Amino acid sequence: MNYVQFMKNTAQEFEKSSFLLFAFSMVVNICNYIYQIVMGHLLTVSNYGTLNTLLSITIIAAVPASGMLIIGGKYIADFSVKNDMTAISNLTKWLLRIGLMMGGLLALIGLIFSKTISAHLNIVLSNLVVAAIAVSAISYLIPALQGILLGKKRFSSFSIMNIIVAAGKLILGTILVILGCGLYGNIFGLLAGTVFAILFGLYSIRDLFQPRSEDKKLSIELSTKSYFSAAFGIQIITALLTNGDILLIKAFVKDTEYIGVYSSGMVIGKIALYVSSAVVTALLPIVAERSALRQDTRKLFAKAMLYGGGAAFICAAGIVTFGNSIITILFGSRYSGAIGM
Repeated sequence: MNYVQFMKNTAQEFEKSSFLLFAFSMVVNICNYIYQIVMGHLLTVSNYGTLNTLLSITIIAAVPASGMLIIGGKYIADFSVKNDMTAISNLTKWLLRIGLMMGGLLALIGLIFSKTISAHLNIVLSNLVVAAIAVSAISYLIPALQGILLGKKRFSSFSIMNIIVAAGKLILGTILVILGCGLYGNIFGLLAGTVFAILFGLYSIRDLFQPRSEDKKLSIELSTKSYFSAAFGIQIITALLTNGDILLIKAFVKDTEYIGVYSSGMVIGKIALYVSSAVVTALLPIVAERSALRQDTRKLFAKAMLYGGGAAFICAAGIVTFGNSIITILFGSRYSGAIGM
């Protein structure tokens, strides 16, 4: 295959992958937004605010695991170019071990500091914080599995894992809340969705497990540290910007009704972020593969900026134009104060 044909195929692959991930991500977003709307109606306004606080805790607590997705996507793609199945198998096992270890450490930290966290965030039941952090600890395996799937360009399996989490949270959470389990029902629904997603992820990479090769140890370049540091830095900033606001509101605002109203505005405001994220996800393994082949990646960067930025701009314009109707129709008059937010 000549260089021109390779470039053409790669560009088409990026667009097809982006479209596939976008389609799947829309299913995930729809599940998440139906969940938010349903809970906005089933829960009291104050409990709805607490729910989104707990969800934000699970997201921020899971940030340290994000580096495994970057490392997995980058190095699995590199090894795939070289057709080095032993290295892929060893890296797969290493990522899963690291995920288990980091998850266990997070669970321990959660048990120790749960009462302090609940006190600062004005959450009456510290057990809710323990449960939320426990879900985050278990979910540490998800970035490891998804990084492997990204590196192998198994975008469908990658996306189905997200759908399982979102659907489990929606279906089981709704049923349990209707049965009277309240916020604990929400946490259990999220936990069940996470466990099912992990089982599906393990099934999806079953062909990558090989007997350990003693004569060929896993060797990850020193740049792994910089990849992890960069991923952690970007993800913690993103998580704090997109989820830290509700934690601040919960900590410093005493009006529980206001917190619930703010949560509904926050949920609608995140639409642009979620819609554009599919482009970034598709970019990682393709850029890693082209970098391994020492090919130029600037055109892919320009396309990513165009597609991702364009999608975000359209969403933002829609929210500004139709925000009043969106809040009123989806959440009801109790949340009308969120329109300005």
